[in-house]
Amino acid sequence: MAGLVLALCGKSAVVAAATASIAIGDLTFNHDTGFWRIERSGDGLVATCVQPDCGGAVIDISRHEGEEACTKEAMSAEVDRLFPDAGRAYANVVRAGRFALVLAQRHAGDALSSPEFAIGCVAWQGSEYRFAMRPETVGTQSRVGSALHYLVGTATAPDPVVETVRIGAADFRVSTEVWRISVAPDGETVLLGCRAPTCHEPMPLVALSSRSPARACATGFGGIEERGPEETSYSTLPAEAPDGLAFTIAKTYLGCRNYVPPDVQACAVHGDRSYHLSLAGPAGCRSSSWSVPAEVLAELLQSARIVR
Repeated sequence: MAGLVLALCGKSAVVAAATASIAIGDLTFNHDTGFWRIERSGDGLVATCVQPDCGGAVIDISRHEGEEACTKEAMSAEVDRLFPDAGRAYANVVRAGRFALVLAQRHAGDALSSPEFAIGCVAWQGSEYRFAMRPETVGTQSRVGSALHYLVGTATAPDPVVETVRIGAADFRVSTEVWRISVAPDGETVLLGCRAPTCHEPMPLVALSSRSPARACATGFGGIEERGPEETSYSTLPAEAPDGLAFTIAKTYLGCRNYVPPDVQACAVHGDRSYHLSLAGPAGCRSSSWSVPAEVLAELLQSARIVR
């Protein structure tokens, strides 16, 4: 019979639940109808939890232009307004599949099993997707946030936009799923904010710049020589194409009591220009606690192509 899968073990049988898909903007929710009932309502969606973990909870899903309002601070303020008498309160940014879910949760009491209220948001490709639980549907179950996390984690979206950023005579290919692009006040430096979940919060900034006349890479890393050569290691990241750039990578280990990622800088010379990458902002035992994954930096640098 179509839609049914029977798994026999002795006299028992397991029936697989049906699945359904529904989209809002770029996000498509591929959900188990035994867990969620999701219907259209105007420009948005209404998701009703029908599983035991959060049975009866109703969540309005909406899409808004811009990403700036999708923050822990904004979600915490909104959940406090809607559910002011919480016994326990917390907000986190959690990985949910491809996405970073900002999730604010409040409980009606101090016990772990106390009824839960949750709201959240996902910033994605220039839009904010808001998940607002209706306060009047707070019930006896305490895992609304976990159920919402799973729902977002199974969602799909089209491939992200890849933009070309010109630095001097080089083009860098920048995925908007990984990076938020802005121009520094000097007008000559491009700042890339590494988005969650690729990077942890707060969003680390990477600066890309070009200098003419070229600055030699062996002595061009500002401040590294002052820390002592024994604290800095150098390596070469080869070009992946004939018109690419080979970068010298400098990693400076800060000598902190607890491990923190090294301060990373990169430099390449081509013709009368040099090309530089640095982690923007202060480097220290506390400020450098979150960094950009090495493979993400390598992918960015190896995307560079000299414009002929």
